[in-house]
Amino acid sequence: MAEKLKNYLSDFIFQLQSSGRYSFTLDELKKKYKISKTAIQQSLLRLSKKGKILSVRKRFYIIIPPEYSAKGMLPPPLFIDELMSFIKKPYYAGLLSAASLHGSGSQQPQDYYIITNMPPIRSISVKNVRINYISRKYFPHTGIIKIKTDTGYINASGPELTCLDLINYFDNVGGLGRCVDIVNEMLDKLKPEAIKKILKNNIPNASIQRFGYILEEILKKKNFAEIFYEKIKNVRTFPTPLQPKISTKKNSQKNRWNIIVNTNLSVE
Repeated sequence: MAEKLKNYLSDFIFQLQSSGRYSFTLDELKKKYKISKTAIQQSLLRLSKKGKILSVRKRFYIIIPPEYSAKGMLPPPLFIDELMSFIKKPYYAGLLSAASLHGSGSQQPQDYYIITNMPPIRSISVKNVRINYISRKYFPHTGIIKIKTDTGYINASGPELTCLDLINYFDNVGGLGRCVDIVNEMLDKLKPEAIKKILKNNIPNASIQRFGYILEEILKKKNFAEIFYEKIKNVRTFPTPLQPKISTKKNSQKNRWNIIVNTNLSVE
């Protein structure tokens, strides 16, 4: 029985790869082969030890083809869509991962950034690759695009949403200065109509104030900044530090964005 199952699993994995898939679930396997849970788990363990498959989340496995056997891990874009479908959560590749897809930034291959909704889920670290999950209270309904991969498509933030997220979540990716540099690299990809669409999402006023100030005063893109200002010009805003979590004493906020300028930013 064990040898027969071994052959079944090898055939199963081959069929998946032939159809362009590199992942499967334990439930999928149990449904296909009506055999004991113990027998399946033993066979999966045997394949795992040989480096043929890898469990990246409970009950979810990825297939390691020969070209990735040295690393023992697949690039996340090859399985992230199926993983998030398995978890049953909306998602998009964002921040540095999205910037890299748009040809900007210096994304480190061992870090991958996924934006999803609440409640938070634990990030995944396996084989020197980390999938960082960032959960947001209001998941955006505009600004997400489809990007083709070798296994299908993944959701990713478009250039406009990527830039806004970089400013919102700068603490997660190396600091505000680094994020401003990446946004500067992406300016030629931003489109006014697309900016107006992402502003239909539920975005805190403080985020709009901060990004608008950076666009106008640091990046000198008043045409883009004006779109953000239109969103908040008739609402009450509160003094907002340019750099959260550091002192705002003796700093100026004499600007139309009501931003307390408590750090010096410039672009390389």
